[in-house]
Amino acid sequence: MKALLIATLALGIATVPANAFVPERWQETLLADHPLVGRIFAIDPDITPASPGDLADAANGTAALAIGEIHDNRDHHVLQANLIGQLKADKVTVVFEMVPDRLQGALDAATTDMDALGEALEWEARGWYGWPIYRPIFEAAVVRGATLKAGAFDRDVVRRVSKVGLVNLSSAQREGLDLETPLPSAAKDSLMAELATSHCGMMPEIALPAMADVQRLRDAKMASAVDAASGKAVLIAGNGHVRRDRAVPFLTKRETIVIMLMEVVDGRTSPEQYEVKTAQGEKLADFVIFTPRAKRDDPCQMMRDAMKKKTK
Repeated sequence: MKALLIATLALGIATVPANAFVPERWQETLLADHPLVGRIFAIDPDITPASPGDLADAANGTAALAIGEIHDNRDHHVLQANLIGQLKADKVTVVFEMVPDRLQGALDAATTDMDALGEALEWEARGWYGWPIYRPIFEAAVVRGATLKAGAFDRDVVRRVSKVGLVNLSSAQREGLDLETPLPSAAKDSLMAELATSHCGMMPEIALPAMADVQRLRDAKMASAVDAASGKAVLIAGNGHVRRDRAVPFLTKRETIVIMLMEVVDGRTSPEQYEVKTAQGEKLADFVIFTPRAKRDDPCQMMRDAMKKKTK
């Protein structure tokens, strides 16, 4: 409970009792009165309401836990921190999508001085959303004595793969990575479609295979870190990296429970209206928790503006 207390107080929200990690007060306010906000659903494969206790029991009964997020949503990070604080395992390793190998030393040296940790991780200089919204996750992990692990390759490795593909990786870099297992055709098609959509249809089709290679590289790296973790592994990553059909849970050798944190959408009041299953009816996650939306600029308009600047 100490980890939970620190994580929640860090953002000024009310503490919550065990097995009730959904906060009483949300940080984000957009659609906070939506009927799905705060509700938990299990997917097995039918979508059914679940209690905090159901989710906590599942999280404590598995070798690995993958908690997906939308990166700029503050409530998602509070929920992740609360979940970490409630794990009963003696040994926990938290793997972070956001931290590259070269900064593993900063994670190893982490103390409860969160300001110092944010600086050591070069958080905002590397382009991530503000350190204060990610701080609760790291704080919860450090206070409970968890091991912190980088879950990303350094930028130069990713850049090379984006240019020439996975063949550019050295044998040392390939070690421990499952890059040979082919994705099922439906999963591969959905990945390509997601990459096109997430880039607002502005990327030429010829660029998508290289982008898919980068996504596979990142998933394989995180899966390797999860497999190598001491004790229970917890992965903190974007929702796209925790999908059961093609991402880290597809690659890891560990039994994994997947929790997706999802923002509600105006007019969608049933969980069946959200992407929690594949087109073939296979579940993408074991649980989903719905939250308010973060206020953000239109990402497609921002991309259009950025591309216009490049052409000037």
